[in-house]
Amino acid sequence: SRVAEAQALGYLALLGNASEEQTLIQAGIDRARFLATVLPDDSANVFITLTARELNPVVEIIARAESPSTQKKLLRSGANRVVLPALIGATKIATMITCPSAEDLLQETTGTAHLNEELRQIGLEMTEIDIKAGSPLDGQTVGDVEFGAAGFVVVALKRPDGSMIRAPQPETTLAPGDTFIILGHEAAFPQVARKAKAKGITSFRGASV
Repeated sequence: SRVAEAQALGYLALLGNASEEQTLIQAGIDRARFLATVLPDDSANVFITLTARELNPVVEIIARAESPSTQKKLLRSGANRVVLPALIGATKIATMITCPSAEDLLQETTGTAHLNEELRQIGLEMTEIDIKAGSPLDGQTVGDVEFGAAGFVVVALKRPDGSMIRAPQPETTLAPGDTFIILGHEAAFPQVARKAKAKGITSFRGASV
């Protein structure tokens, strides 16, 4: 009934066992650019990947895995990329705990929970740095922080009252209790965190440095 409803709405839909060659052929595997196998059964996804790769050597296969140990099997079976929903979910929860301001910014400005995952694909990440009382950054401007900086830019500033300044101007002054959110290479973050510390203590991803 769901297939009939989809077809009535003009969608291409097919009911069949995707692990069978005939079903994949009927679906057009020979001319497909992409195939996504996202069943909650790792064994089924491996078998579908193997079958699809034999039928189309150049199709881009994106496979789902419930267990991290299945990732290598899927890649060996012919998958180009493997997605682990449980791992992504766990990473998101951890980010919400350790970097809530960064997570709020992502949700409000992009509407996607996976932006940081996508940024990591190209070697970038977004995180937050808290400014403590007595920090060398107290009284400096956003421009001072960014001037000569290697590997990051300030994309937002969160005030102690919870207000968010997106794309702060270079002349915006920093103060204790502020949290600035930066985008850049992860290797640059510890250096910035050290400058934000107060006499040896700072918070970087929820930990003391």
